[in-house]
Amino acid sequence: MKSLFFVICILVLLHAAGHAESSRRHRDDRRQASSYKLFVFGDTFVDNGNTDKQALTWWSRNWYKPYGVSDANHDNSPTGRFSDGKVQSDFLAMILGHDESPATENVRRDDDDDSFGMNFASGFSKAKAINTTTSEFSAQIGRFRRLLKHGIISRDLNQSVALVAFSGYDYTYIPHKDTDRHGYTNFIDDVTESIANGVSDIKELGVTKVLVNMLQPMGCSPRFTRTANNYTECIKSEITDIHNKKIKEKLGSEDSVLLLDLYTTFNQIIHPKSGTGFVHRHLPCCESNEAGGYCGQVDSWNGEELFQVCDKPDKYFYWDEYHPTQAGWRAVMDKLEDSIKEFLDIDS
Repeated sequence: MKSLFFVICILVLLHAAGHAESSRRHRDDRRQASSYKLFVFGDTFVDNGNTDKQALTWWSRNWYKPYGVSDANHDNSPTGRFSDGKVQSDFLAMILGHDESPATENVRRDDDDDSFGMNFASGFSKAKAINTTTSEFSAQIGRFRRLLKHGIISRDLNQSVALVAFSGYDYTYIPHKDTDRHGYTNFIDDVTESIANGVSDIKELGVTKVLVNMLQPMGCSPRFTRTANNYTECIKSEITDIHNKKIKEKLGSEDSVLLLDLYTTFNQIIHPKSGTGFVHRHLPCCESNEAGGYCGQVDSWNGEELFQVCDKPDKYFYWDEYHPTQAGWRAVMDKLEDSIKEFLDIDS
């Protein structure tokens, strides 16, 4: 009887050891987050300073106070980000084990150092070309291609991921001929086709995984709710619905692409099931005095500030009329983190 008990114990120990070894091998097979190189393409949602610093205007406000007011890592000063602090690309970089987004293309440290990637996103970029032969998205990819060609970015992209983030600036101007439903449906198809083609180009250059933003609920942004209902509720955006449907059709079945569902994620935060979360989910922290103004605007004659800034940005989901606060982006990326890590096969 004792010998039988001894045999059973040995079998149990061997099974446990085998299970532990299997688990160890599985952990070893998973990539370390910090091994990934990150390349960022898109617009203001992910731009970390690629736009030129010029005299204060609506286009260049990201270089002026109060932008950056919550960014303790940069002396609470503007860095060219369209937020009070970090933006989406920064939080993705943090998921990958870094402190913030990789450097902008124009401030890389030297001619043979791409650090852990590069950020090409710039301001109010569009995916589709309008009145030009090359879209801003294509131009960003073109710069990526040239840096690869000249060896400034290493051609070894076996562990690389790209973030493609366009938040709807293509739809701020729709040609008059496309303003009926049939016309703008075709226009949206062109925009989403441009995004899909860009993703294909990025993969052909060697990037192994691509994250693509779906459109956030544009009708929830203060830009629209201010005049529609004084920041009380979202308005319906058919453009958003059609865009996301077409993006799913074009990219949703690709194994090397993960669609980031900003539509659902933003809605979960703006309309939480419980009373927890942000105190202010429609009202922006930084609000212009006039509907046609902008956060950071000053009177050109006397320098008077023509905007109001809240005391606690972390209580607000939106920073200005269009962009989330640093706290807002943190909440968004917290909800997306698990799916991103699973897609990239990195340790939680």
